[in-house]
Amino acid sequence: MWCDTIFSCVHATCMLSHVLRVKGSGVKACKGKIPPDAHKQYLTLYKKGKMKNESRKWVSENVVETVDGIQHSAAASIQLSTKSQSTD
Repeated sequence: MWCDTIFSCVHATCMLSHVLRVKGSGVKACKGKIPPDAHKQYLTLYKKGKMKNESRKWVSENVVETVDGIQHSAAASIQLSTKSQSTD
């Protein structure tokens, strides 16, 4: 659109990283001239995507911590009930 680059990757993230010239993204920076309004729209989309991914990661980590806590409590309860049954 702004240059003649053809992407091997079909994800919008690749295109956004390209036009926004995101360093470290593994995508070649766009050499085309991108109008400020378009750049602003691309940046908004890019930030929304990053926030969505961070939110998913946060939820996933909290689920793992919750499950771990529940399993630890269940194991402790089983261990206590086994000990109390063996002493009776």
